[in-house]
Amino acid sequence: NAFTQLKRLLPEPALVIATVSSIHSDGTVTVAQPGGQPQRVRTSLSLGAGDQVFVRNGVVEGEAPALSSSSISLG
Repeated sequence: NAFTQLKRLLPEPALVIATVSSIHSDGTVTVAQPGGQPQRVRTSLSLGAGDQVFVRNGVVEGEAPALSSSSISLG
């Protein structure tokens, strides 16, 4: 049908990794994305401040692995 074809043309919301900065009693948490504004998102998970999570479209989809980062200088 035409609606399904239209939906295929639209991009999916991005999946981003964010850090939980605060937990609220209403089933939401505030997360901080690297270089971005804080965002309040819904979750059904039991999370703590500092946890890394996957967020898409205002909802925590799951916990993200806590990976360290490194940089390499060339030249």
